[in-house]
Amino acid sequence: MTDKNKENNLHDVVKDFNEAMLVTHSSRGIHARPMAIARLDEGMTAYLLTDFNSVKVEEICHCQQ
Repeated sequence: MTDKNKENNLHDVVKDFNEAMLVTHSSRGIHARPMAIARLDEGMTAYLLTDFNSVKVEEICHCQQ
């Protein structure tokens, strides 16, 4: 099976899910929480919505530095 076939197969499985787990980490450890999937692209990019002032956003921004 080629990489593209594997990617398409994974998309076929995941597209039926309404939620995904978002995992972040901070100095306090790993934190996982379910998030509603707003959109899932063919390339497996998932869009999740949250409040801009949430702890999730703070943890993600901190990890990018």
